[in-house]
Amino acid sequence: MKNTILISVLIILSAFAGYAQNSFFNTNKKTGGKSPISVSGKIDTGSRYMINPDALKGINVKNSSDLKTLLNTIPLYPYAQTVLNFKYSGDETKAVINLNNNINDNFNSITGKIDEAYIRFFFSPIDILAGYTKVVWGKGDGMHVIDRLNANDYRDFINQDYLGRRVSELMLKLGVAAGETGYFEFVYEPVFTPDLYPETGTWFPAQASKLQNQVSAAVAKLVADTYNSTYQSVLSATGGSVQAAGLAASAAAQQKQNEDHFILPDTDTLLYSQFAGRYTFSAAGVDLGFSDYFGFLRDPIIDTSSLESKGTVIISYDRVNTFGLEASTVFLGFNTWMEAAYNLTSDYNNNEPMVHNNSIQYLAGLDRNLPIHNLYMNIQIIGSYILGSGKIENGDIEYKSDGIYTGNTLAWSVSDTFFNELLKLEFDGAYNFEHQDYMLRPKADFAVTDDLHLIALYTSFNGNADTDFGQYKNNDFAEIKFVYTF
Repeated sequence: MKNTILISVLIILSAFAGYAQNSFFNTNKKTGGKSPISVSGKIDTGSRYMINPDALKGINVKNSSDLKTLLNTIPLYPYAQTVLNFKYSGDETKAVINLNNNINDNFNSITGKIDEAYIRFFFSPIDILAGYTKVVWGKGDGMHVIDRLNANDYRDFINQDYLGRRVSELMLKLGVAAGETGYFEFVYEPVFTPDLYPETGTWFPAQASKLQNQVSAAVAKLVADTYNSTYQSVLSATGGSVQAAGLAASAAAQQKQNEDHFILPDTDTLLYSQFAGRYTFSAAGVDLGFSDYFGFLRDPIIDTSSLESKGTVIISYDRVNTFGLEASTVFLGFNTWMEAAYNLTSDYNNNEPMVHNNSIQYLAGLDRNLPIHNLYMNIQIIGSYILGSGKIENGDIEYKSDGIYTGNTLAWSVSDTFFNELLKLEFDGAYNFEHQDYMLRPKADFAVTDDLHLIALYTSFNGNADTDFGQYKNNDFAEIKFVYTF
């Protein structure tokens, strides 16, 4: 019922927004100036066509029956997304409410949420932000290694931009201007939000699927053992009453089946509070920044030591201190940037199997408009290195059977525009050097009007089944969508 009401409100507001932009929301008739209240947003609707390369092998279209077989192997997933942004901008105050509504899975799945809701006060040289929001730290373009303030939503991460896959956090942020270019930021987050992962479906991770199968097998064995032991115990106690033994055994087995098999911590407590600070400034043509995040790694610790005996998996999160360095400058006509992070956990000696080792993460990138037509190039490399990997053994949460404890991924975006920038052709991709898995995405964006765009794209994955991209190699898809902004 709540979702239905929210959808109705969003539809009404979407229809009203176009009128509002030319009426009292943006124009003050008495003064001729702009109103402090503004409305903007986006409507994104389209369809994805999932194409499994293995399923298409051996299908030769020679007649209508073959065509029907081919079309039957391509599931269709229509969707719609409505985003509404409400903003109040006063002399000393700014207030923002962003609404996000998604309709997908043939309209059987409907979700609506307040994506951000915060207020910001300006008292030069101090500003204060409070509420649910997304704050980005770092110089990277759509990827970061020092940005720890918000969790990631991996339920559809392949198809979202950076902010789209970030989860708003409740925070209090104090900013202090220092000199001409310096700026201090201090952040307090009272509770902790783990990364969000799909529980089923297209983007369900291979490792999670493997764990789920392990849990199912262990629980099934415990249920059977519980049934058998209870049956024999009651049978002996009742002097051979088969009926009583069967009823008791079934009840005990059902109770074991219904137990919580994933033990999760309560992260909505002050124990999981987080603190962070950052200082940015410019010197000699270089933008620099230093940061420190004292909180938790959002990658969970999955302890399966009690799985066989109790049928439970214990989930926890490591406390971490992330020290960050960032820089950007223009070099030889290229915009360049870098980030580096040192993640300090409690496993100082790299010998605790249920604690993440200390690690280093890094990112470097550049972009430039090239003197060839309207060609644009953006290249970034993101990497990580686990310290003390020589001490990692089988049973450690970070154990890798291939012994590779580094990760380096090259990401790129190359684009050009045609017909007075009405058509934009783009080729994006990412390639992991250690495991040779990759993602490729050609894309065409046609501007029907300034506000309405028709976009067509194709996304392909390849690599071994246990790699980041290779696990989705049967999830290739084509997509056609309209995007209207206002």
